[in-house]
Amino acid sequence: MTLPSSGQITLNQIHVEAGGTSGSQAAINDSDIRGLIGKNTTEQKAFNEWYGASAASGTVSFLGRSSTTTNQFGNGNRTLSSGTKLVVVVHIGLFAGTANNGIQATNVFCGGTAMTKAVGSGGHYMTSGIGGTASIWYLETSQSGTTLINGTTNGTGSGPTFAYTYEISGYNSATPYATAFTHNQGSPALSDAISVNGQNGGVSIIAGACTGPGTLTVSNGATIGAQDSATYSQFFVAAKQGISGGSQFYTVTKTTNTQTNSVFSLNAVSFG
Repeated sequence: MTLPSSGQITLNQIHVEAGGTSGSQAAINDSDIRGLIGKNTTEQKAFNEWYGASAASGTVSFLGRSSTTTNQFGNGNRTLSSGTKLVVVVHIGLFAGTANNGIQATNVFCGGTAMTKAVGSGGHYMTSGIGGTASIWYLETSQSGTTLINGTTNGTGSGPTFAYTYEISGYNSATPYATAFTHNQGSPALSDAISVNGQNGGVSIIAGACTGPGTLTVSNGATIGAQDSATYSQFFVAAKQGISGGSQFYTVTKTTNTQTNSVFSLNAVSFG
């Protein structure tokens, strides 16, 4: 049961929500209690930070992807479930040009309703001018059935672009718990890592681009929903549900075409 959103809240209530037995010994710095709100042992804590917290686990489903070989948004229909849910769309584009001048989504719509941008990377490239951009968008909606995912883009790069769609249920908040972005533009390698804070029982979505064709793996139990490869780059989305509280660390590794180091541009968002 979700904890109260206002008024009095007790350590016993928090302990029970975290899976403890009512009336048993507990401390605010216990790992299960901290995990409800993603706090570490050294951070200061106040009881009102547990308002609305829940140990209920969010679930995430990959609904599919659409693409285009141009620099336009890859419009496509997705089948949404009934009831209220979070729809998350990841837009990724290839570019061949100058730094930070890639194809980026400027607006994304779910069934005609504007989505909110959670995080976006801009463009990152190698000396050849090849690279990619990524952004993650979200919307809480009760739309169901066949639903158009579409958008607009800007930038002078070339295609392709991809739009990947996820659906999340069982969440506590319709806004992101945390976001993160990283790149290794100055130090190409065969892998790169990103960390994003999470709430116990929440969902992480990780996405990005990597220069050089091939395949990728993602660590920490994240499942790749889709992966696409172009002549100069590869793109992926991955998700993990039932995460624990605190920092979630994901390493993305290039497993083919390993004779050439790559620039990674990674984005992540978590919902609790």
